[in-house]
Amino acid sequence: MKQTRRDFGFTLVELMMVIVVIALVASLATGAAMHSIKQGRKKRIEVTRYALQSALTNYRARENRWPWTSLPTVDVNDDANLRYFEGKDNGKVFGDLIQKTAQEGVPYLDLASLQTDRIAKKAKSRSIRDYVAENGASGTIPIGYVDPDNSSKFHYFRVVYNITTDSVSVEEEK
Repeated sequence: MKQTRRDFGFTLVELMMVIVVIALVASLATGAAMHSIKQGRKKRIEVTRYALQSALTNYRARENRWPWTSLPTVDVNDDANLRYFEGKDNGKVFGDLIQKTAQEGVPYLDLASLQTDRIAKKAKSRSIRDYVAENGASGTIPIGYVDPDNSSKFHYFRVVYNITTDSVSVEEEK
């Protein structure tokens, strides 16, 4: 009985075509997954920003004062009614909220979902809950986020206080 070509299995060309198709599908899936991860990081920043703004407003309503003790000086090129807590200065704003949440159990913030800057050499950023567990809740603890486009960069939130309307807004670092 004479054997035909099919009795010997797949040809090299057929195997190469299967590998090319699998590689193409994998590259498309990886690109879509990376895009979804980036969008998720951006959404997390937006949700955190809103949560911080709500926590400040709730603190104002409950304590009948804002959590900072002194306002930063105004920039001459800026609106005289606005004060900015930028960079690590935002720790002056959030320190009392973190302390009341950690020590008194007042639910202003979810400490596990918030991040602070490079505190330990082993980590690029840390959750506020971990920091408080190791160091206590005293002092100022700046709050920020990992850059969604470059995970090796860490940015702080900017808190804007409007004197005229007695209101705050929390923004991403510019």
